[in-house]
Amino acid sequence: MTNMTSAKPIRALQFIMLAIMVSLLSTYFYLNAYKIDLTSVDYQNYIHGDKAPVIELILEDEILLRQRLRSSDVFDASGEHQLSFVQVDSAQYQEIKENSRQIKLHINGENIPYVMGEQGKALKIIWSNRKLALVKKGDLRTIAANVWRDNVSKKNIVECFGKELCQSIQVSGKGWGVLEGPYLRSEENKLRRGMPRGRWLFGPVSKIAINSKIETEVIMAINILALNPGLELSLKGPILAAKTSPADPYTTPYGGLQLYPQAKLIKVALKPGANNIFLGFSKWHQPSAGERRPLAAYLTTLKIKAAQVPQNGSNGG
Repeated sequence: MTNMTSAKPIRALQFIMLAIMVSLLSTYFYLNAYKIDLTSVDYQNYIHGDKAPVIELILEDEILLRQRLRSSDVFDASGEHQLSFVQVDSAQYQEIKENSRQIKLHINGENIPYVMGEQGKALKIIWSNRKLALVKKGDLRTIAANVWRDNVSKKNIVECFGKELCQSIQVSGKGWGVLEGPYLRSEENKLRRGMPRGRWLFGPVSKIAINSKIETEVIMAINILALNPGLELSLKGPILAAKTSPADPYTTPYGGLQLYPQAKLIKVALKPGANNIFLGFSKWHQPSAGERRPLAAYLTTLKIKAAQVPQNGSNGG
């Protein structure tokens, strides 16, 4: 009887320990369930995404360089080209430099047009959306200098043309997201995958604010990637004329966010002081637990230049 009585607490303790272990194991699987999705995304990107290109520099029938380029999260100053580095020996560097005009560039066996030139101690080869810098082996200083320069001088999406105008205005925005991108086509976050440099604009209304020291007329080119098809973009403010212009094509990366390019060209009358152009959106994302921002469109470029000065006393239209 004593043995049976003492066995009960032991069995109860064993049951409690088993329950704790099951609970801990369930918690572990719950907290790490997201990794299954990430693994699935990585696998799908591997199957459907862009494969690392094989580049060849060919002089007549001789292959001077053959290299497989991995994706790079360093972009050049334009924000349009992934920047990669390959170290070569001094003789190889010199031979490529001396024959740069005769060398053919093959990407995955296909002859591709390119531009090549020496900048500092690096040979830069530019094609499509990639830029390759050839440096001599061990020259880590040149690699570091290029990475630092390109990261620091990443191109802003707001561009002003004309020294006199640019010194007279300041451009800012309200209802804009942070400046971000460009992102790789293998990026795990769907909202970022393959996205160019830009800022999200929030609905229902975003604002372009221009503080001007002078009275003048300017031309503004606005390029966006709309979140929804059929998005209607309305413009209000001191606008003299507006029209839809051809938009740059946009290719959605596998598993990325489907976006729809639009472009507007407007003529604006600026007065000294604050000038506001309001961008109204007919559709935008309704904030939710997954995305709390009211995303409407992704602003990729905003270019400003002075309107043409009327000649021979004629009035500009």
